[in-house]
Amino acid sequence: MKEPSKSARLCETTLDIGCGLNPKGHVNVDTDRSIPKRKSIPDFILADAQNLPFRDECFSLAYASHVLEHVPNPLQALREWNRVERVVEIYTPSAFDLDQTKDHIFTWNVQTLKNTLSKAFKNVSVTHTSKPTIIHGRLGKYFPILNLMLAKLGFRRELKALCSN
Repeated sequence: MKEPSKSARLCETTLDIGCGLNPKGHVNVDTDRSIPKRKSIPDFILADAQNLPFRDECFSLAYASHVLEHVPNPLQALREWNRVERVVEIYTPSAFDLDQTKDHIFTWNVQTLKNTLSKAFKNVSVTHTSKPTIIHGRLGKYFPILNLMLAKLGFRRELKALCSN
């Protein structure tokens, strides 16, 4: 039996955009030059999420967790992700996350994220993840009832989006 070509195998792989120190893909991309020095990551490529060094439609799934809020031009990044992947799974903090950091350029709620994603993808689904806590860390453990009340009102820390064409 003939072994599939390298390009055919690549088409059935996943890409982790902004992998950080916890890669989840067959190919892992990040802009942080210190990552290879701090941890050995298989198939690590130093690249910008807005300009990926891959041919069109070469991955079956892309995973981007907590990347979109850091990208200067989210629409350009999304169009680039759409170019190289068939399906993109995106996680981003909700606008209601009280733990937003100073390096976040954008914040999203369900509607603003869906509107932005719809400019780059035909099929878009945006939901809250199962992380209902918006007051977390040391403070959160003292206010579990407040967290439950806020969760019932629709406040969540993280959004999950599935996109495809």
